[in-house]
Amino acid sequence: MTSDLMTTLEAARYLRVDPLLFSQWLTEGRYRIPITKVGPLPRFRKSHLDSWLQSRTVVRHAAVA
Repeated sequence: MTSDLMTTLEAARYLRVDPLLFSQWLTEGRYRIPITKVGPLPRFRKSHLDSWLQSRTVVRHAAVA
């Protein structure tokens, strides 16, 4: 079950954001990214990150001329 857990670096790469920026988001609690704690270590499930991304998706419609 733990094989789908990603480290902070792996999660940042998966999301295609700078690892330092991702760590800053986590420290600040800026985006409420879902974390699974393994002892003191944060880990991230791909399915949770996918759901989090989906929840942040904004659909914009083109303006009608």
